[in-house]
Amino acid sequence: MSLKLARSNRVKFWSPKQPDVGKFLRYFDGSKKAPPLLFQPLSIRSMKVSNRVGTSPMCTYSSEKFEANKYHLVHYGSICSSGPGFVIVESSAINPIGSSSANDLGLFTEEQAETHRENIVDWARLHNIKIGVQLGHAGRKASMVSPLDGHLGLYLSREDGGWSDQLVAPSAVPFDEKSGVVPRELSVEEIEEIIKQYGVSAKLAVEKAGYDFVEIHAGYGYLPCQFFTPTANKRTDDYGGSFENRTRFLLEIIDEVRANIPETVPIFVRLCADENVEDAESWKLEDTLKLVPVLAEHGVDVIDVCSGGLNSKEFNWGNPRFLPPKEIAHKIKQNCPKNLLVASTGGVQDGKLANDLLENGIIDLLLIGRVYLKNSGVVWGLADDLGIQLEQAKQKAWIFDSEGHMKK
Repeated sequence: MSLKLARSNRVKFWSPKQPDVGKFLRYFDGSKKAPPLLFQPLSIRSMKVSNRVGTSPMCTYSSEKFEANKYHLVHYGSICSSGPGFVIVESSAINPIGSSSANDLGLFTEEQAETHRENIVDWARLHNIKIGVQLGHAGRKASMVSPLDGHLGLYLSREDGGWSDQLVAPSAVPFDEKSGVVPRELSVEEIEEIIKQYGVSAKLAVEKAGYDFVEIHAGYGYLPCQFFTPTANKRTDDYGGSFENRTRFLLEIIDEVRANIPETVPIFVRLCADENVEDAESWKLEDTLKLVPVLAEHGVDVIDVCSGGLNSKEFNWGNPRFLPPKEIAHKIKQNCPKNLLVASTGGVQDGKLANDLLENGIIDLLLIGRVYLKNSGVVWGLADDLGIQLEQAKQKAWIFDSEGHMKK
């Protein structure tokens, strides 16, 4: 028997062939019972994830010319080698005008798609992790200053490379009246062009970059959810007025994305569940509950729940009407078709609590976002809490024994 390490054929550089990182291996105590639900595999269309923990999309504002680079390789590499069942890559703009900042990733050219493949997707492939990308258009919230220096909610000036004078939205309604930045109302022809571009970006994501699934960003005040609410959408044509008209833009995006990717590829939607303002016209959870079954009819596979970010008058988390993400997700879960999965974040760091959320039917998939930035081994920790061992990257796993202790 050869003792030479087998080389992976999934990347150009040398690396040992890896196991299915994140797959359940055994209980530390030798129990033969089924693994906790959190760490059971799940099929979403033809995509099979090794466990039900995913990494939530988190903007890192580290791109130049919308391309993925070595920062993304290190960032997503550390995540992919530590055990999630799937990873959702940060919002990638479908065109330059829709980028939330000058340092966002983009996915509207073949050259950009190739940088995604080389610096993100190939690394996930090496570790047998399923990976998808979030496609976004920020609408009236584009051309923002990168928050990495602590500047939040400011528009980037033309002198600093911004394009706030070119912003588009359903109507000429500013996100923040104090900013002085007023978007231009989209024409129907421009709306149709943007919808087609979502399809182009989805096709690039799957065919050129190699992503396993795509997520449409319709949360946190991005363009699709700007169409949802009468507080931002004052149109009187087929894209404004009634509930059906205001949700038409998102539904047509979903249909266009589906037409440009194989039927076997899942579609996720990050969905703004509540505008979080005390306004009779605002988008509310009740509206979301009405929309969710329609999303299922259009072939959406997973709802990625969020709220807020749509209105500068949003009330704070201390408001008694504010519902935490897990509670919103539970209400959606109770009112959605069985073939539609519900995913949510919520800062969960305890394995038993995380597993209970799934066992009790609160959510179907646990997403971890900001916690990952502090601890890229958080999934490993959730498994430890439940007394189980997961497959890990060989470079990390060899030092630990079958009970999770460091070898002496």
